[in-house]
Amino acid sequence: MYDKNSNCDQYIASSDKKVSDITSDKSIDMLSDTERGFFVTIAAVIISKGEIAAADAVRMTGKSPQRVRQLFTVLVNKGFLTATGQNKGRKYTFKSH
Repeated sequence: MYDKNSNCDQYIASSDKKVSDITSDKSIDMLSDTERGFFVTIAAVIISKGEIAAADAVRMTGKSPQRVRQLFTVLVNKGFLTATGQNKGRKYTFKSH
């Protein structure tokens, strides 16, 4: 789980990229604790696979499908992610800058 006092980069230490690399011009502090924790959790998958589907995020986080969709919507609206595809085929990636 996300600890707001820890460095979010530790969650993806196995990758060359870090959440801070992805959000260099965005402040992760603008997210609520729940949004930040969700973002950090899914970031590792996006870094390793290039994208994530909502179903994968549901399995990873244990959150309901509705809550996962809400969190993805917030992250897209705040400019952290981009959504492509529709319905069950929708995938989320980091927004390119």
